[in-house]
Amino acid sequence: NELLGSNSQRLIDHNLFVKKIPADMKAKQLEEHFSQYGDVKSLKISLNADHSNRGYGFVCFQAPESSKKALEDTADKENNVGVKYQPKDKRDFRRIYNNIYVKNLPQSYEEAELRELFGAYGRIESCKLCKNDKGVYAFVCYNSEDKDDREY
Repeated sequence: NELLGSNSQRLIDHNLFVKKIPADMKAKQLEEHFSQYGDVKSLKISLNADHSNRGYGFVCFQAPESSKKALEDTADKENNVGVKYQPKDKRDFRRIYNNIYVKNLPQSYEEAELRELFGAYGRIESCKLCKNDKGVYAFVCYNSEDKDDREY
């Protein structure tokens, strides 16, 4: 639960929005590029429906110092420019950091099985199981057990 509730400043300090990602760049290459600033906890390149690169993404560093260093060093670069991550409003935190996307679930999977599997990691606020021609996937939204720790 370290990403829930009152740790919103920590999220801002560890994350960068990255613009001007070259169209042919893959996630592994972006990780290699940003790992020069420190350990990368996670990253994502935003993709179009056809899986082509949209030219922007997000990088989450283990340490806030790494994020700061990347932000300073990439500010005047031509590609892979780090921008301080600032959600537009407080409600964006809940959508971004408490939701997970799960894919490659078995065809026979039911919502009860999904809740049982992911319930071990926190209180599930909501979940949605979906099926399409590519398979079964789901969205799971967590929320804090503590009602006083729900607003950012």
